[in-house]
Amino acid sequence: MKKVCFVADRFFWEEEMGDLLYQEINKISNEDRVVEFYFHTCHEIFAQKAVACIQKLRRERPEKHLSIIAIIDPLRWGEDKFNEEIPFRHDQFPRGSVDRIDFAPAFDGKCDKDERRFIQHFYKIDRWLYHQCDDMIAYYYDNLPNITQRTARTATSGNSRPALHHLYLPKTKDRIDILIEQLPERERNAVLAINSGTTYRQLAEQLGVSYNRAQQLVNRGELQIRRWLRQSS
Repeated sequence: MKKVCFVADRFFWEEEMGDLLYQEINKISNEDRVVEFYFHTCHEIFAQKAVACIQKLRRERPEKHLSIIAIIDPLRWGEDKFNEEIPFRHDQFPRGSVDRIDFAPAFDGKCDKDERRFIQHFYKIDRWLYHQCDDMIAYYYDNLPNITQRTARTATSGNSRPALHHLYLPKTKDRIDILIEQLPERERNAVLAINSGTTYRQLAEQLGVSYNRAQQLVNRGELQIRRWLRQSS
């Protein structure tokens, strides 16, 4: 049996990616008769497209056992709050798509006891999920620094981590390289440094600025490139 998870940029989608995603899910499905696909919510468009691909494959290949597993946050939806409607009404799974509901572990850290740290808690569940899986399908551009890129690289490093299936469009990657050169000098140099393997701490030292300021420069460059990509799509 294979277990598969997904990670992608929450704010970026290209329609041409749909066929690549379907082909990759189909390819993984060919490697085992039983495949479980794990999702921690279905809010983002990449997750929604992946669920649609799996549903299509289930219709086309009924001999395969392809299951969609919804991961539920026990901090947000404990036993006293949980009901069968939550994956559909709150986590936006299509009705009839979920085969099983699993609860993530109840972590016992600072961010798990403070509702103001919900985002940190959410990412902790994501990291736990990645370590349960054999394969990760990831959609990102490695020349556009962002949290998805760092998450996929960290989650799939080491021998016991999930195998990475990296999806991207070569023409968009080439376009990003061109757009990087159009950035203002400080943002351009910051993005190029991170792309070459420089850490944010090293970048801050090189520029003589704080760690947060180094991140801001890279983030500004990334956001500008995203705006240009949206305008040209």
